[in-house]
Amino acid sequence: MLVFNYVASVVQIIIACELKRIVRSNQDYGPLLLSAFIFLIIYPFPISWLESPKEYLKKKKKKWK
Repeated sequence: MLVFNYVASVVQIIIACELKRIVRSNQDYGPLLLSAFIFLIIYPFPISWLESPKEYLKKKKKKWK
């Protein structure tokens, strides 16, 4: 799952870089570029949550032992 998140973020970075060049010649792609940047701003939060789970998940595991 974590690998999929990294792949998705790399794809969004590539899209954002390519769209910067396209938007200069055609302004109709501006909203698509904006959505790619919004995705890149929001997406690190789920990735960081997957890398370090919250404390309450660790506590639940201890209760079941």
